[in-house]
Amino acid sequence: MIFGHVLKKHISMNPVISGLLLSGVVICVYCISIMLGLAVGQYQLATCSNTEASLTIDIDGKNGVNMDELSAYLNSISKKGMVNVLYFTRLESKKILVGWDGTKGNNWFPITSGNFFNKEEQVAGEYVGFVSDNMKNAIAGSGSFEAGEHTYEVIGMGWIIPWSFASARSSQSQIDILGEEAGEEMQYMLIPYKCYKEEFQPEQILAQFNYASYEDLQKYAEKIQNMFPETQVYLPDSNSDDVLEEGRTQYEILAFLLCMIAGITVIRLMSEWITTYKKEITVLWLCGMPKVRCMLLIYGHWLLYYGVGSIIAIILQYLTFPLLQYVYGNAFPMTDSLIYILAVMFGFSILCTLRPMSKVVCLYTKGEIV
Repeated sequence: MIFGHVLKKHISMNPVISGLLLSGVVICVYCISIMLGLAVGQYQLATCSNTEASLTIDIDGKNGVNMDELSAYLNSISKKGMVNVLYFTRLESKKILVGWDGTKGNNWFPITSGNFFNKEEQVAGEYVGFVSDNMKNAIAGSGSFEAGEHTYEVIGMGWIIPWSFASARSSQSQIDILGEEAGEEMQYMLIPYKCYKEEFQPEQILAQFNYASYEDLQKYAEKIQNMFPETQVYLPDSNSDDVLEEGRTQYEILAFLLCMIAGITVIRLMSEWITTYKKEITVLWLCGMPKVRCMLLIYGHWLLYYGVGSIIAIILQYLTFPLLQYVYGNAFPMTDSLIYILAVMFGFSILCTLRPMSKVVCLYTKGEIV
C-alpha cells in the first residue's frame, strides 16, 4: 500500500524526470532487443535457404522412384512445407534439365530477364520454360527449346551456373550431375514439375524445406530413407544451428556493449531520479521505516519502471516488424539471451547508483530535525 501511494505521489510531483527515465528504458531495451533479434532473423533465413535447408536425394538409376509418391511425401513430412524441390536429369554432356516444383527461383540464382514460374503455371502444367543466360543464342528467333517430345516457350532467363546448385549439394552425395566440370558452359533448362514427370526420371533431387532446423532435416532424411529405400538421402554441409550459435555470440557481445553505452545515459537519469525521493524518504524514515526498506522501496519503483519499459519496448519492436524485415530484424530474440542481457543491465544500474542512493537514505538523526 505504501509502495503504490509513494509511487503515485512521486510521479505526480516529478512527471518530467519520471517520463524521461521510462523513455530511456524503452529506447535502450528496444535497441538491445533488435540487436539480439538479428541473430534469430539470420537463423530463420538460414532455415529456409538453399544451402542450409536442402536435402540431397540420390536416386537408384536401375529402379528409379515413384515421383508422385515422393513429391507428395516431401510436401507432407514438413509442417511448414517446401520452398522448392528440384529434379535433375542430364540430357547431354553440357545440358541439364531441371523439373522445378516451386515458384522461388530467385532463392537459387538471379533472374536477369522475364519471369519465373508462377503458381498457376505450376498447377496447370503449362509448357513453359526458364533457361540459363548462356542459352540466349540457342533460343534466339524461336524463343523456345525442346525437351523430350514437347516444346517449351521460354518465359525468362537467369544467371545459372553449376555453383547455383552445387552449393546446396551435400559433399557426401555419390552422384554429381550438376555440371561443375563444364563450368559456365553448362546449360540449364527448367520446366514445371508437372510437365517434367510425364517424360523424365530424376537422377538427383534437391529438396529445399521451409524453416527447417538441422535437427528437423535429420528427421526428414531418416523418414525419406525408410519410406523410399531406392534413395540415398544426405544432409547439407552447412548447419543452420551453427549460424544461430555464431549469430548469438556475435550479437550478444554487440548488445552488451550497446547496453553499457546506452546505459550510461539511463543511469545518469536514474541518479537524478533517485535524488528526487529525498522528501518522501525523510517522511517515511521519521515514521519509523528503516533505511534499508527505504532503499528497497526506491529500487522497487525502479524495477517497476524497468519492467514496464521493457514490455513497451517489446511491443514497439513487434509493431515495427514491417520496417525491420529489411534487415532481417523482424524476429524476437532468444528468451534466455534477452533475460541475461536485461539482468546484467539492471544489476549494473544498481551498482552505479549506490552512491546517490546512499546520499538519499543517509539522513540526519531525528534529534537534529526541527
